[in-house]
Amino acid sequence: MKYINKQVIYLTTLVIALGSCSKSKIDETTTPEPDPEPQPQEYYWASVSSGQAHALALSEEGGIYVWGDNSEGQLGNGSQTVIGKPTKLAGTQKWVKATTGYAHSLAIAEDGTLWAWGKNDEGQLGLGNFGDDVLVPTQVGTDKDWATLAVGGSYSLALKKDGTLWTWGSHSSGSLGNGQTSGRTTSPTKVGADANWKTIYAFNNWGASFAIKNDGSLWAWGKGQNYMLGTGSTSNQPAPVNVGIGKKWKTVASDRSRNTVAIAEEGTLWAVGRNNKGLLQLGTTAAQTEFAQVGSDTDWENIATFNLSFLATKKNGDLYAWGENTYGELGNGTINSASNDELALKSITKIANQSNVKALAVGFNFSVLLKDKSKSLCIAGSNIGDFPSLGTGTATSAPLLTHQCDITLY
Repeated sequence: MKYINKQVIYLTTLVIALGSCSKSKIDETTTPEPDPEPQPQEYYWASVSSGQAHALALSEEGGIYVWGDNSEGQLGNGSQTVIGKPTKLAGTQKWVKATTGYAHSLAIAEDGTLWAWGKNDEGQLGLGNFGDDVLVPTQVGTDKDWATLAVGGSYSLALKKDGTLWTWGSHSSGSLGNGQTSGRTTSPTKVGADANWKTIYAFNNWGASFAIKNDGSLWAWGKGQNYMLGTGSTSNQPAPVNVGIGKKWKTVASDRSRNTVAIAEEGTLWAVGRNNKGLLQLGTTAAQTEFAQVGSDTDWENIATFNLSFLATKKNGDLYAWGENTYGELGNGTINSASNDELALKSITKIANQSNVKALAVGFNFSVLLKDKSKSLCIAGSNIGDFPSLGTGTATSAPLLTHQCDITLY
């Protein structure tokens, strides 16, 4: 009897098991799992930069996120179609530096190689040619010792790990610092013999470039209009010239409005160049021929500017603004769409509810903030034309008059 019971139990178990397997197989065939929904990404941020109507942010895990205007291929996604939301470039490459300018972008990979994409009408990509746009990141040469980058309108600057300065692109106004003022250089070319360059700066302007050496000295070259280089002259400078003598410098920003602002290592704020509407904050409207101190505060940390709008941070991360604010890019809750003097932010003003700001960028019609220990990109301003600069997904979305930090990344 015990033997029979064992047989019955065994057969019953076997039938149940087979039935279960059969059912599982049928279910698997007739009801496939749905594709997973794309999940928002969350990363801390390393840097942010802007072109006229597009932006690029680098995450600490080495991903490049882009959005906005892509008419010249400057977003690097293989197309010339706008991107509505901050979107990660495809591929497994890990990036350690990345920046964009008027219509092209540069990046340094983890192995020290240099990459470029976007507009190339003046050889600004450094690929040994000029002409057609390049729509995906493309390696520049074979060197593996690149350290940092700066992107201008139609030219590029870079430093190598040995502290040497390299430039390429348009020679217009002397923007490459190599002594030439016409023609172009289509591959990275060393400038001078100095090997003590620390940081470099190029902007969405007409060709003014700046650099700081290891000793803190500030150097300028390129377009000198309206005294924007701080040399005391409006002449273009085809080679680096020491400016702001007597100070050690931390950072500098310049823009197409032909004025320049800079922060000294001691935390003081300085300005030079075109001063229409008194926006240099020096108490006059006359052009400033050499760097002059703005106020007496000694805790300035970072600064960015574009088209007569200025954003700056202090060492505690608080945000300050002044300027035209034509598109609401200053994030103070107002917009000055008609560029009326009465609606401009005429004095340096602390922006409420914005703290822990560690990096910032200002475009033609928008601005972007990165905050310390935050996984958010904070954006203010307006979309322009067909370009979704605000990263909200559509070019028709309403202006953001304060910095919104809930932009979704993909």
